[in-house]
Amino acid sequence: MKKNIHLALASASFLLLANFSQDSSNGNNKPVVNFYGTITDGSDKSFKAENITLERLYKQVPVYQVAPSSVAPETYDPSVNITLLDLAEIDKVTVDVNQKSQKYRNRDYITICVYSKMPSDSSESQIKNEYIIESNKKLTCEEVNPAGPIKKEIMMSAVKTIQLEGYKQNNSDQDSKNKPKKTASSTYNSKRKGFLLYVQNLFS
Repeated sequence: MKKNIHLALASASFLLLANFSQDSSNGNNKPVVNFYGTITDGSDKSFKAENITLERLYKQVPVYQVAPSSVAPETYDPSVNITLLDLAEIDKVTVDVNQKSQKYRNRDYITICVYSKMPSDSSESQIKNEYIIESNKKLTCEEVNPAGPIKKEIMMSAVKTIQLEGYKQNNSDQDSKNKPKKTASSTYNSKRKGFLLYVQNLFS
């Protein structure tokens, strides 16, 4: 009878071990690359920011060609002409906060001006391109603050200027690379070893 109880306990422990082995977590929500600069919102408030992203992207950010004047807005489909932006190639982005959004295919879009980053030894004038982007897209960043970074999400329609000043590898990401990673396999092996010891004690 006692042996049957031990077997039942061992079976239950094995099931619990199988469930625990599937646990996983990722505590780092910051982008791998930290783009930093100065943000000015529609109220003319400017602040230093880090970890700047557009819709949590810092590369391959989709924007669309401005609708040709010869095309009726109700027939224009922005998805036929997509441009993928990389923040590393951008000096600044400006938005006219007083503009009215345009509706295409039941979505509201605003116009943004993108200024390309030019080499320091270039004699050419800065390249400016206009694109449209969904008005509900968000700028995400962390406002620099002595007490600790303040997470912010601002609708692109409420952003006046994004001045990018540079980028660097995130320290938190670099530190995590230097630490030994606790993989699912190593976690499972550790729990398996503990389980086998438990079973051995049951029958000893």
